[in-house]
Amino acid sequence: MQLIRSYNQAHAQRVGALAWNAHVLSSGSRDRAIHHRDVREPSTRPFRRLAGHRQEVCGLKWSGEGGPQGAMLASGGNDNKVCIWDLKGSRRAAAGTGAVPLSTGRDGGGGGSGMEDVPGDTPLWKFHEHTAAVKALAWDPHMSGVLATGGGTQDKTIRFWNVFNGTMLNSLDTGSQVCISFPLV
Repeated sequence: MQLIRSYNQAHAQRVGALAWNAHVLSSGSRDRAIHHRDVREPSTRPFRRLAGHRQEVCGLKWSGEGGPQGAMLASGGNDNKVCIWDLKGSRRAAAGTGAVPLSTGRDGGGGGSGMEDVPGDTPLWKFHEHTAAVKALAWDPHMSGVLATGGGTQDKTIRFWNVFNGTMLNSLDTGSQVCISFPLV
């Protein structure tokens, strides 16, 4: 129970989301950036910076499959968008409705971080169906590649996604905002 690392001024604005994946701590901020830090390293600088949202990043969730280099990261933002990050850098073609593959850097993906773009710096998918901030994110522990996302006050919807092909599998109107992550049992 002792302090090992301190990341003072980790972002330009407040940090609204954190997610662990093994030794990697990911943070999302009002500055619209996602930073990845290896807590084993003494450096306070992130080893990766991602930019894919146009407003505050308010939700982050790692898929938990394959450690930091094999897992996917889902991010939700106050811009009502969900980004799927594949840090291995693979690119897939668009399929279905609502998913926009961003390997070309469209819609705010990649760039602008002050670092050279490397594979995985652009969202694999960006989902646009929610009509309010997306804070709630949960990966299905039983079926690989299935993500549930929950929208805020104006949206009131849980949406289920196949992140391998970028399609929405289903949606459920909850009648209320969905603002906390939920376990899929």
